[in-house]
Amino acid sequence: MWDGDLELVVSARLLEELASVLEYPKIRKRLVAGAVDTRLFLKLLPFLTTSVTIGDIAVLRPRDADDWVVLATLVAGGAD
Repeated sequence: MWDGDLELVVSARLLEELASVLEYPKIRKRLVAGAVDTRLFLKLLPFLTTSVTIGDIAVLRPRDADDWVVLATLVAGGAD
């Protein structure tokens, strides 16, 4: 059962993927409309999260190859 404790885990590769996704026109349009400064967000995110190194983490490759970065980050961070 979840106790309300949450730890955000990121890796350098995940931050790169996030930076790319935040530039998608559909996403960008919503963020700009909401006055979100994505560069500042990406700069501050490492200070608000736990950073891990994914290295050679062995995880099954999902259908969407970009999801591998998410899975590897979670495994490196010891996610439940």
